[in-house]
Amino acid sequence: MHQITIEKIEHLPDENLPEDNLWMTPRCLAGERACPPEDAGGIGGYTLLLEALQNPEHPEHMQMRQWAGASYDPELFSVQQANSALAILD
Repeated sequence: MHQITIEKIEHLPDENLPEDNLWMTPRCLAGERACPPEDAGGIGGYTLLLEALQNPEHPEHMQMRQWAGASYDPELFSVQQANSALAILD
């Protein structure tokens, strides 16, 4: 389960509304860090993953890198990906 905190609601003037009919969809304006990969094993598993990824000498470094994927960067956050995920919510 994930928690989304709404910190602020802003209403845009009509001339600033997007033309794509998605203006009622929640939009993410900013964020920090990537989501944990699916099936990361909760907080404990994700903590282990981060420790292993950050330390090439960690005994599980290679295994965790393969499992998470070569492109997984826990520091990366994509507003575009977050908004794509929000757009499919009902």
